[in-house]
Amino acid sequence: MEKFVAQFSNTLKRIHKALGNDAFRTARYRSFSVPIYDAFMVAVAGNESATPEMINAAYTKLRVDEKFLNLSRSSTTNTHFVKQRIRMVREALDAAS
Repeated sequence: MEKFVAQFSNTLKRIHKALGNDAFRTARYRSFSVPIYDAFMVAVAGNESATPEMINAAYTKLRVDEKFLNLSRSSTTNTHFVKQRIRMVREALDAAS
């Protein structure tokens, strides 16, 4: 259990270092978004080489990407949509490297 707590805490710290208080917020409404949160947390947790610059670049790109935003607005618990969001974050992180 401690391993998961440490991974969660480390991931959150890395994202906060990269994005500050804007983390997990939409560009348009600036409100906290659970679908954006889960996609970034899973993707960043699985990519320990993601730097703050990479996280910031991926976030900057996706927070205005209409496809990503649409996947974050409706049917947010749909398994296919969840997987697509995570895939898009992973791809954006890879592109930023």
